[in-house]
Amino acid sequence: AFQALAAYYLQKTGVDVFAVTGSNGKTTTKDMLAHLLATTFKTYKTQGNYNNEIGLPYTVLHMPDDTEKLVLEMGQDHLGDIHLLSELARPKIAIVTLVGEAHLAFFKDRSEIAKGKLQIADGMEKDSLLLAPADPITELIERKDSLSFKANFLEKSLDLPVTGKYNATNAMIASYVALQEGVSEEQIGQAFHNLELTRNRTEWKKAANGADILSDVYNANPTAMKLILETFSAIPANEGGKKIAVLADMK
Repeated sequence: AFQALAAYYLQKTGVDVFAVTGSNGKTTTKDMLAHLLATTFKTYKTQGNYNNEIGLPYTVLHMPDDTEKLVLEMGQDHLGDIHLLSELARPKIAIVTLVGEAHLAFFKDRSEIAKGKLQIADGMEKDSLLLAPADPITELIERKDSLSFKANFLEKSLDLPVTGKYNATNAMIASYVALQEGVSEEQIGQAFHNLELTRNRTEWKKAANGADILSDVYNANPTAMKLILETFSAIPANEGGKKIAVLADMK
């Protein structure tokens, strides 16, 4: 009933739906895209990670009456989860950020995960845009708490107040979709300067002894672990200091 009500409400309001899924990066990409669209449109997004068969209709029914653009995160634990969410939300544009080794308890292998993710197209109209990044990022510079990069559809390089190559990929996807919706490149560049992301996704903290800690404690899978270690390797250590990685187990 909850799902039927949410589907009816979306149909009635005619709001543009943007769906985001992926083994990694979906929450960050959702935050970035909503932030860019909000420069020009009344925008609402999935709060936290309310991205399943209960969280998604909950989000839909919580959007303000004047919402023009709705950015929905879609998660999967089992094959078929995303099919249900896409049929409900009927996205105008859908994004698959990455297919990695997540939720392997319920999926045979990575190709089955990909099959599940691509169900995001099931509820889309014939000529809708389905986006998956091919990683055309150039001139990537990773710093301790910022990065800059160029993409093949942008005139200028983008500067972000976050670190990590994977965040450059997320920003590239969000920028491309925002451009499709009529947000200017200048607005995109300015908006990224005051970007705020959902907590616990790669944030810097201070230890009691003054050491810098790069905390990425929200969730883990082998793909995410590899990406964060690549970023950690690319960031130079403090002068005379060293870097230590502390890894927890993955259930």
